[in-house]
Amino acid sequence: MHGRPARRAAPRISREEMETTRTARFADLKRFNLAFVDSLLPEHRKQNIKVIGKGVVEDPRMTPPITADHGPTVAYIRCQPGTGAALHSYETPEVFIPLNGKLVVTWGENGEEEALLEP
Repeated sequence: MHGRPARRAAPRISREEMETTRTARFADLKRFNLAFVDSLLPEHRKQNIKVIGKGVVEDPRMTPPITADHGPTVAYIRCQPGTGAALHSYETPEVFIPLNGKLVVTWGENGEEEALLEP
């Protein structure tokens, strides 16, 4: 017999709390040009824009508007053609979603694998 799952009560959140702890407005997001040391190199110049969760950061000023630990983190990276993050790895997966333009993602011990992503 398949029953409906029990419905749990919705959390009581004020409008002010929703705005200050659970809402990120793109126009208000802080852009960081030197979030990571690789950004000092011309081929790795980019803007990092944090949205949810601290994640991995080298600049302690990179505080996202939504700081609660929800598990995954969300950030945007804005870069010019031919630039982007240096080859790196984490224990957690990364998801790449180009919003406009093309993005080449490389992986492997020496970046020997690659995929071209488009919106």
